[in-house]
Amino acid sequence: MTTATANPVNLGDLLAAAGLVTREQLAHAVRVQRERMQEQRIGRILAFLGYVPQHVIERYAEKQARWREQPPSVDDLCALADYAAAWAEDLARRL
Repeated sequence: MTTATANPVNLGDLLAAAGLVTREQLAHAVRVQRERMQEQRIGRILAFLGYVPQHVIERYAEKQARWREQPPSVDDLCALADYAAAWAEDLARRL
């Protein structure tokens, strides 16, 4: 039996790579986590700060959890990129 280890795929890095948060926003969220919200996960903080909607965080966190057992496939990465692009387009239309 294999046990899951620390996830080599960081949620914040996934979101930044998908263009959903900037490196500056991610750094801000990490500072907030370190200074005031140590008990909270970075995804919750990013949503709390208004950088990424909770449903997007949940979608990426689900994929991240699966990748603890099996590395992401190219199809997984493409699907996430498509999801991020669709979300960004929808947001741009609303603004």
